[in-house]
Amino acid sequence: MGPDLTIERQLAVAARPTAVVLGPVSVVLPTLNESENITATITGILQNVPGLVEVIVIDDNSSDGTRERVAALGVPRVRVIQRMEGHGLASAIARGVQESRGEVIVWMDADGGMPPAKLPEMIARLEGCDVVIGSRYVPGGADRRAWMRRYASLFINGLARAVLGYGIRDYDSGFVVVRRHVLDQVPIVPVGYGAYFIEFVYTACRKKFRVGEVPYVFRERTHGISKSCPSLGRFAWLGCTYAFQIIRARWRCAGLRRASRIIQPSFERVDHRGVLRELLSGGRWTTLLQGEMRTGAILGNHYHRRTDVFFFMEHGRARVRTVTPRSGRSQELVVTAQQGVLLRAGVAHAIQFEQPSTFFLLKSRPHQDRRSDIVPYQVC
Repeated sequence: MGPDLTIERQLAVAARPTAVVLGPVSVVLPTLNESENITATITGILQNVPGLVEVIVIDDNSSDGTRERVAALGVPRVRVIQRMEGHGLASAIARGVQESRGEVIVWMDADGGMPPAKLPEMIARLEGCDVVIGSRYVPGGADRRAWMRRYASLFINGLARAVLGYGIRDYDSGFVVVRRHVLDQVPIVPVGYGAYFIEFVYTACRKKFRVGEVPYVFRERTHGISKSCPSLGRFAWLGCTYAFQIIRARWRCAGLRRASRIIQPSFERVDHRGVLRELLSGGRWTTLLQGEMRTGAILGNHYHRRTDVFFFMEHGRARVRTVTPRSGRSQELVVTAQQGVLLRAGVAHAIQFEQPSTFFLLKSRPHQDRRSDIVPYQVC
């Protein structure tokens, strides 16, 4: 009997009618050489997650057959995105979030250390929260890894609590359930390994989202070698990056406000006359442009010295890449119909159209000033 029937039978047996369903759920799994763990992790997710619409495996070109193991499951809700370049944990999660369709987004490790059986409880906590962290350091939680990794995590979290505050016990968990609207305002910084999570949680708290924690027991990976601790040197280097991220997150609030993000319609009125939507509020705008682009066309590869630009997609789909030249910080957003993104002055951008598209550009300065205002910058 094929593996797809086995999985679907397990799902039927494991159905939980009492589980809380708050909307379609997408689960993102970043992977690099996890062939020994990926089947059990995905099976656990399929058995436990209410309202699941998809599992997205973002694979950094594994060489051990990870993708083949996923394909062998034969489950249509499980798909793999193979990345040939741009590897890294944070960027893999950011890519998975961009590709997801659920109103509830989960991301977690694929190595067996984070139990899928905890997900129903974490999802249920979203009834009173916007972000729910799987936590090792609230009552009932524990870290069962080797002593060196355990004490390093305790130190990092102690430093984070002292510097960042907000009462979060597990700032570097990486095991989380999030409502989609949070990610519209708190984008994942797609750089590095696990330190991104500290900034994500801190920014969510600063923006007054409700952040809760659910206890779980974190265990050593079931099989394979840890990506964070393959050697003592790399472990020490990662520890330094976590500490640096804590300090940087505390003191670069102004820089975070410049980050690009997907903008959804913020107001909508529907009555017998029709529909009225507010797409953007605030700012001083002087120029409105409308355009139509073919598949594969690219706009941008530059930044504006003084001009803010609001890009709004009427119909179609585009991938918007941004780079802050001073810091090198990069982002990648997928913009679809009736979504927009605000591109601040000083942020280089490139808009690559993935479908025939119609769009609007709203600018804060006259379009005729473009020669003195534009600085070429190769983004893609």
